[in-house]
Amino acid sequence: KLSAVWLLSPITLNVSTRGNADSLICLMVVATLYHIQRGEWIRSAVWFGLSVHMKIFPVIYAIPLVMYLNPDFLAFQRVGVLKALKLNSTQIWYTVISAGLFFVLLGILYYIYGWQFLFE
Repeated sequence: KLSAVWLLSPITLNVSTRGNADSLICLMVVATLYHIQRGEWIRSAVWFGLSVHMKIFPVIYAIPLVMYLNPDFLAFQRVGVLKALKLNSTQIWYTVISAGLFFVLLGILYYIYGWQFLFE
């Protein structure tokens, strides 16, 4: 179901028509969804961090991915909005791992290529 939501997303369709999305990024995003759906959230976080590092547009999936890791999020009418929006340790670690990988790769490549890496 998540793959269909991603595939039919208007943002994804629009970005793909402009020619700046490639199959490697799509593979990384689908791998992110595959692993998060299987409960392998660490692998999913790694794939997500890598995909955002390669091209920034997958960052639009950050909030849905983090909310998916909260079992109370879809049941917010039963448990209350505040409990549904409260972050749990899995969500925090998912964010730390994916953002950490993004910034580590950014630092390594900036060290190798300098300002040219940031502007091209």
